[in-house]
Amino acid sequence: MDMERSLNLGFGFPAVVAVSPSKQKVAIMKASFSENNFSEFLSDLMSGRTGLDDLKAKLSFKSSEAWDGKDATPIEEEGLYNDDL
Repeated sequence: MDMERSLNLGFGFPAVVAVSPSKQKVAIMKASFSENNFSEFLSDLMSGRTGLDDLKAKLSFKSSEAWDGKDATPIEEEGLYNDDL
């Protein structure tokens, strides 16, 4: 939760964040999550067309055990998929 606050990710999930620890910069994809928007975000990021913000907090990551799959079953969602259209 602290990472979400430090990166100002209160707009919802999924979120795509690109972080450069060495340059202390961050870029956040704020468009809806789709293959096209993700591809455009990466293309803009690689070509320097994406705005970068200063990384205001030091990010830290905790180690964890690999999920064994025993504590919960995968959620199967119902709805329209591309194959159904």
